[in-house]
Amino acid sequence: MRNYVLSGLVVCALLLAGYFLFLPSSHLDTQHVDSHSSPISSSTDTADIGATLKYRFDEGVRLSYDLHYQVSGVIDLAALTSSNDDVNQQAYTYDAKARIDFAFQSDSQQGWKVLGFVSEPDVMQNGQQLLSTSHKPAPFAFDMSENGVLTNLTVNDELTGDLASVVLEHFQVLYPTASKAQWKTRERDSVGRYHANYQLQGSLLTKQKSQYIDYSDEMTAMSWEGANINVKVNHFTSSYTLSAEHGWLDAMSTEGQVETYIDGVLSDSALIRLTAKATTTPDELVFVQPTQQRAVDARSAMAKYYQTDPELNAMAEGLDSSGAIEKYTTLFDNPETESLAMKFIINYLRLHPDAAFVFVDLLDQQGFVSHDVSLRLWYALSEAGHREAQQALANVITRDNYRSATKNRALSVIHDFEYPTDELVDATWQATQQLDADSQRERSLGTMAILATGSLGDPVKRNPAQVDKVASLLRNDLYNTDNTERQQNIIAAMGNAANPSFVKDATAFLESDDNDVREESLLTLLKLPTQAAQQAFYDGFNNELSEQVKYNALRALSSRDSDDMATWAASKVVSEKNSYHRVLYIEYLGRTLEQSSQNEDTLRALLERDDLTTDEKSAIYRYISPD
Repeated sequence: MRNYVLSGLVVCALLLAGYFLFLPSSHLDTQHVDSHSSPISSSTDTADIGATLKYRFDEGVRLSYDLHYQVSGVIDLAALTSSNDDVNQQAYTYDAKARIDFAFQSDSQQGWKVLGFVSEPDVMQNGQQLLSTSHKPAPFAFDMSENGVLTNLTVNDELTGDLASVVLEHFQVLYPTASKAQWKTRERDSVGRYHANYQLQGSLLTKQKSQYIDYSDEMTAMSWEGANINVKVNHFTSSYTLSAEHGWLDAMSTEGQVETYIDGVLSDSALIRLTAKATTTPDELVFVQPTQQRAVDARSAMAKYYQTDPELNAMAEGLDSSGAIEKYTTLFDNPETESLAMKFIINYLRLHPDAAFVFVDLLDQQGFVSHDVSLRLWYALSEAGHREAQQALANVITRDNYRSATKNRALSVIHDFEYPTDELVDATWQATQQLDADSQRERSLGTMAILATGSLGDPVKRNPAQVDKVASLLRNDLYNTDNTERQQNIIAAMGNAANPSFVKDATAFLESDDNDVREESLLTLLKLPTQAAQQAFYDGFNNELSEQVKYNALRALSSRDSDDMATWAASKVVSEKNSYHRVLYIEYLGRTLEQSSQNEDTLRALLERDDLTTDEKSAIYRYISPD
């Protein structure tokens, strides 16, 4: 058992040290600096660095590098476990040498699709050989944006794919949009978001990783519940020699120390080194697109959606998609195996990711399964969670060959995806165009799509990049339309997102001339989990002139239970003249009796009033007994 534990800790330590670091989003924080950069090439004195980069990467550019990547560290077992083992520390090493080749292909105006190979790998972990130079070259591919962000890595081979993943994370250089000698960025790896400082002197570029801003779900999951985790980087610097010939790197080197503390105790310390030097690309090398479609750009985040249970795998042996659905139905109909049915079908989808595309086609056939079974299978697709399931639903939403009822089902489960992808967000947003359709059915789907888009931007989602993307989509649309119905839908979607940044937007539209827009703004403020949102709701409600808007806002009070809200409702019910509104205040105070002890006193005091109606007294007695 001890060897198993140590093996797992070594994997965790390699993750902390920078292994498996290739995530889908980095955020450029452009900051103006007085000094300006020397041009990378004398022929581009007036061009900004981003334009220079784009100009140099012509389709067909081929680059190769000899690289050496090393990690050495020590795990303190006493800090990580409750074991009384005499051995308190465990050393670990990772040493990899290989050649990595790239071929750049033009990708419209967005950047480049880059094909590559990992060749001649010589990889050792803790003294054991993982890969040898006899391992055949393994293809991979990734996208490179105009400012240098590397995303969407796909591979054929996991071991060489892991090596490509960690190396490419260190190759990433984020360029500013204006020519300058110094700039700062916020970037992301599997540990979390961090600050980086860049400095350019001639053709020498240095990147200093300074500190982590926050940590990923995967990182925090590595510590026990309630433990405080803190990762420090010491003198973590990458140096790049830029090429005037092809625009990327002639050479690079990275060195730095990563320390991990759990509850203030140093649990892991690792030294990381990476060197890479440009070499000649073999003329006979033919670059190919990897056949494996599963992306590993967010490997640590998406891996769980491809993990399967061996026993459930055995149950699925030899079954195609129709057979798996039939077996699911049989399991569900038997009381003794009912609880196993959902586990089985989710496991089947994770075992056979491409089955998601078959499932949606089968579910599109009217009468293929009963209504109840259909609902559960749509839920299973969202719980499978992987890219294939998301792409299958994206296809349903955007393609005309699927029935409206099928689109409706797909939109209704989109919010259940834990780690939404770019493709899913883009497809869902595309479907919002149906808000402008002539058909009422299509407009209803458009409304569902915009609400679903909002739910994909909830900060609790495990893909922070989509939180920012959804916020930008909704906000841009809100301020660029005069259609009040669309404004109402966008504001409702902001409520679904529950993103605190939307407080200012919902507050701004409390000034709308349209009652429905003001009402939706109040309802959204109730859903946003901040004190600022609560105060904005109070102010907006107090200034609201429409009795109907106020009535509907009061009906939604139950979505925001807090002591402060109960105090506010208690003060309002005393001065409220409208009996219908008073009943709603009473119902809110009654529903939140357990959360706020003062509510019962407020309700009993109301019973002493002479102007209390029969309906109001009945409402009170539903929650408290007469003295």
